[in-house]
Amino acid sequence: MSFTLKHFSKKWRTLFITVASLLIIISTCLIILWFLLVDTSPSLPIKQTGAVDTSLLKQAESLLNTIHHKLGQQSVSRLILSQAEISALLAHGLSQLQKRQTPRGISIHGSSVDITPHTVTINLSFSLNTQANRFLNLSVVIAIHESKPVIQSVNAGSITLPAQWLRFIWQDMILPRLPEKQIEAWQLMTDTVQSFKSNNGQLQLVYQSDASIRERLKHQAEAVMVGSQEDRDTINLYLQLISAIATMDDAQSLQLSHLFKMLFSLAKARSEVSSAVRENRLLIKSLGIQVAKPSIRALIAPSIAPSEIRQLIVLKNRHDLTLHFLVSAALALELDETTVLDIGIGKEQLDASTNGNGFSFVDLLADIAGIRLTSNAIRNEESARNIQTIMSQIQDDSSFMPSIDGLPEGLSSEGYGDILEHPMYSEITNRINKRLDQLPVLRQP
Repeated sequence: MSFTLKHFSKKWRTLFITVASLLIIISTCLIILWFLLVDTSPSLPIKQTGAVDTSLLKQAESLLNTIHHKLGQQSVSRLILSQAEISALLAHGLSQLQKRQTPRGISIHGSSVDITPHTVTINLSFSLNTQANRFLNLSVVIAIHESKPVIQSVNAGSITLPAQWLRFIWQDMILPRLPEKQIEAWQLMTDTVQSFKSNNGQLQLVYQSDASIRERLKHQAEAVMVGSQEDRDTINLYLQLISAIATMDDAQSLQLSHLFKMLFSLAKARSEVSSAVRENRLLIKSLGIQVAKPSIRALIAPSIAPSEIRQLIVLKNRHDLTLHFLVSAALALELDETTVLDIGIGKEQLDASTNGNGFSFVDLLADIAGIRLTSNAIRNEESARNIQTIMSQIQDDSSFMPSIDGLPEGLSSEGYGDILEHPMYSEITNRINKRLDQLPVLRQP
C-alpha cells in the first residue's frame, strides 16, 4: 500500500510540475506579446484623434449615395477618391464598428490614410481603456497587384504580419467562419471591381455595375443589418404587438410608457429561453422602425415597414420627445454613443440657426435618455435582464425619462450665438446628467 501511495503521489507531482511549467511559458509569451503589441502613445497626431467629426460622416454619406446611384446604372463606372474622401469613408465605417463590433475596453482613438503611387496605407489607433496611456497601433499596407488591391502587410505595434500569413488567416480561418450572407456580400463586392489604381494622392476604382448587382447588394445589406430571418420575425412580432395595443386603446395618443411596459414584458418572457441582449436589441429596433422617418428607417432596418396605427406615441405628452428618445435609442444600436449624441446636438444647432424651433435642452435630454437606455439594455445579459425587470413593471414615464422642468427651449443663434460655447451650456448639461443618473435604467456603470 505504501508503494502505491508513493507512486501515486509521484505521478501527481510530475503532472503538477508539467502544468506549472506550461503556465509559466504561456504567461511569459503573453507578457512578451503584450510589450510587442502595445505602445505607450498613439501613432496618430492629436488632431486626427478623438470623436468622429460629424462633417466627415456627412461627407461619407454623400459619397456612399453617389456610389449607390452609380450601381444602378448599366455601365462600367470609374470612381476617383481623394485622400480626404477616403479618410471620411474610413471614419464612417469606424463609427459604426465602434458600437457593434469593438470589444468592451477598447475604443477607436483615430485613423488616417496615406496614398503613394503603389500602395495605400491605413493607420488605426485603438485606446485600451483598461490601461492608462496604452494603445494598439495598426498599419495596414495595401499594394496594387495586377490592378487589384492586395494586403501586403499588417503592422501591429512591433510585430509585422506578412502577406502569406494574412492570406492564410483570412481565407482559411476568418472567411469560412463568417455567416453565409456576409460571405456572399464580400464575394459580390470584390467580383465587381475591374481595376484599382493609386496615383497623385488619389485612388481610382473601376467597377462593373448594373441593376441586378444593385439589388443583390441591397438584399445582402438588409441581411447584414436586420440579421437572420428569425430576427426579422421577432421584429415583426414586436410591431404586431404595437399594432394590437393601439387597436385596443381608445385614447387619442399612445403613452410610450405603456408600450414599453408591454413590449419589455414580452421580451422578458421570451428571454427565458433566449438571449436578453438580443431581445432588447430587436425590441428597440422595432420601436425605431415604428416612429422614424423613411430616411432614418433605412439606417435601422431597410425593407421592414412600421405598423399602421392611428395614434401618435407620446412621451411627457409630446410626440416630438418620443421621436428624439426612440430614434436616438435605435441609432445607438448601430453607431457609437458619441456619434449619436453629435447627431442630436447637430440637429439642435441647425434648429437654432435656421427657421426651426430653436435649440431645445428638453430634446437633448430625450436624446441622451434614449442612448443610455440602449447602452444599458444591451451591455450584457445581466444588465439586459435587469432592464427588462424594471421596464416591465413601470407605471409611467418617470422611470425612464427625467423631469423636463426648467430646461430652456427655443434658443436661437441670434440671441445666444454659438450655444455650445455659451456658459449656460455646461451648467445645463451637468444638470441633465444629474437627472439621468437618478434613474436606475439610465444610470451609467
